[in-house]
Parts: sequence; C-alpha cells; structure tokens
Amino acid sequence: MLGCLCSPAALAVDPPDFTVDPTSPGIGQEATVTPSNIPPGAAVTWQYEAAGPFVPETVYTFAAAGSYDVTMRVAEENGGPVTDYTKSVVVHPVAAFHRDPDDSVVLTAGDSATFTSDSSPGSALSWEIDGVAFGAGQSVTHSFTAPGTHFVRLEATQNGQSDHAVSVFRVNAPPVAGFVWSPSSPVAGSAVQLVSTSVDAEGALTSQAWDLDGDADFNDALGSSATGTFTAGEHDVSLRVTDGDGVSRTITRTITVAAPPVSAQPTSTTPTTPATPAAPALMKPFPTVRLVGLVVPRGARITLVEVRGGPPGARVAVRCTGQGCPFRLRRRIAETGRVRLSNFPRILAAGARIEVFVRATGVIGRFVGFRIRAGKRPVRTDRCLMPGATEPTRCS
Repeated sequence: MLGCLCSPAALAVDPPDFTVDPTSPGIGQEATVTPSNIPPGAAVTWQYEAAGPFVPETVYTFAAAGSYDVTMRVAEENGGPVTDYTKSVVVHPVAAFHRDPDDSVVLTAGDSATFTSDSSPGSALSWEIDGVAFGAGQSVTHSFTAPGTHFVRLEATQNGQSDHAVSVFRVNAPPVAGFVWSPSSPVAGSAVQLVSTSVDAEGALTSQAWDLDGDADFNDALGSSATGTFTAGEHDVSLRVTDGDGVSRTITRTITVAAPPVSAQPTSTTPTTPATPAAPALMKPFPTVRLVGLVVPRGARITLVEVRGGPPGARVAVRCTGQGCPFRLRRRIAETGRVRLSNFPRILAAGARIEVFVRATGVIGRFVGFRIRAGKRPVRTDRCLMPGATEPTRCS
C-alpha cells in the first residue's frame, strides 16, 4: 500500500491577518490591533497613518476623523521575506452634549434649558429639537412650553464622517392647586371645612399641605381636606401640592369671616325671625377630576377622563361638544369611587369642550370644564354645583 509523505511546507496554512477593536473607533478613542497566523519568529510592526513610521505598539489613538489605511508588516526571521497587510479603518467624530440644568432636574412646562456640545473639536455641528432644525452653534437654548416627552439630537461631522447623540426626556406638567370651603360665608368661631380641588395631569398628587394661620409654614394639616376655626376678619389660607416628580405649586385664597350675630331676647311686641337654614355642606369626600392626553398642533388627543372620590352613588355626567367628540353625553354612577371614560378615538379640535358634573343629593357637588386649545394645554374651569341647581356657580 502506497502512502504520501508530505513536507510541512506543502501544508495549507492561513495567511497572516489582524483585527482592529473597535472596528470603527472614534476620535480620541484607543484602537487595539491584534495579529493572527504570524509565522514563528517573525517580527510584526504597524503603520497607522500614510507615510507614518512602522512601530511595534499595538494601541493607537487617531486625532482626526477620516478613512485610514492601517498596515501590518511581517518580517520573517533570518532575513526571510517582508510582507505588508493593509486594512481600511474608518474613524468617526464623537458627538456628545450636556444639559443645563442637568438631567437630574425635572423640567416643567415653560422652563428653558441650554444644551452644550462636548463633541470632538473641529466638528461641524447640527442640532434638532423635537425634529426641528435648531442651528449649528456650540450650544442652543430652548423653552419647552408643552409637557410630555421631548428629544434633542446633535450630529457632529468631520472629514466626511459623522456621529450623533440623542437625549430623550420628559417635561413635567406641574400640578394645579385649588381649594374651596364651606360654608362660603363663615362666622367667627364656627368650623370651616376646606377641601382641595387640586389635580395633576400625570397622576396622583404625593403631598398636600395646608397653612391655615398665615405663618408661611405648611404644618397645620396634611391631606386633601382640612378644618379650621377663625376669628372675625380676613384670613389668608394657603395650600401647597406636590406631584410625583417633586414639583410643587401653591395657592393662597382669602377667607372673609363675619363676626357672630348679637343675640336678642324677643319681646311680646317683637316678631320672631325664622332661623336661617344652614348652608349645604360640600360633597364628602370631594371628588377630583383629571384629563389625560397629549397636546397636538390642532388641539388635543384625549386618552382619559377620570373622576375619583365622591360618596358612593354620586351621579357623574360627562358632556362633550365640538369637533372630534365621540359622544355628546355619558352618565355614570360612582359605585366604586372612580369613573373613567377613555373612548376618544379622534383628536378633539380647538374649541371643543369637555364638561364634568358630579352631583349627590343635598350636598354641594363639583363641576370641571376643559376648553381645548390648539398647541396648548386645555383651559380648566372649576365650579361648585349647588343642590338642585342645573348650572355651576363660583365656589366662594
């Protein structure tokens, strides 16, 4: 049986090769070359830029963007052949920027922020804010009037190569503070019930604190309601509400308190005056009403109308008028303390209105109206519903 005796030189071997990590480095970023399949005893040197020297170092930092021919030179031992192996490496600029105030600060609607480039020096810059071109300066400043998600994009270009950086963040819709009281014309020494009508478009409030004595310290009561007793005269009462992002808003209202009436004993010649009937009390618990959606150029895309609170059996009516309304009137009974309407498939055009009526027998109910505007938050109106009344009135 015949066999084949082959010399090692006749065996097929892979030619020398090398890799670059990362394959497309950025300006100022270290690139590492790693050779493979190098013949035993061969010397390896590297040329990173045209006309540059061949050096033994395997780590290199490129100072400018562009396409570079990186060459590995393999010189075999004992005066053997010298062979060059070349690969093209694309180096790109690095796009980066920071925000002032920084990302740890929650922006609220109406706040301004400045964005400053930290990109590779010498790069041409191009900014976009929410998809709109915003110039080529080293920094840009913009006021975010609408709450919701926003994004800023920066593109850096150098020597035909480019890179981009994007920041996505949310602008807070600050809470709206408000409260009402009962009776609307209190008398000195009598208890006054105060009920918050505050809302936050993005979720539940995390804190509600009251200043009943006008000392600027919100330590007199916590929660959505408070009870106070006042002397005759005018008293400034304040409520501070805080949302889930830690954003606070404060409202101060002046309550005018009358002196108690002077009692008189009726005589045989003085007719007795019938007692004034007691003012109706506020619905307890007093409901909160919120509207959730997204502001768009033509109006608003509503995702939810919600009524929370109110006594069991409270009657809720939601009326919608204007272009885009999916219904004219919806009626619900608040069996579980919450009523939600989410069937708004179309955009509500500017001028449309959503009106929410919450009533219960014998107590003061709540009315909240929303007027849709183009490209702006809806205008909100809060009123009280007196027992038996069909139209809302100011609460005090």
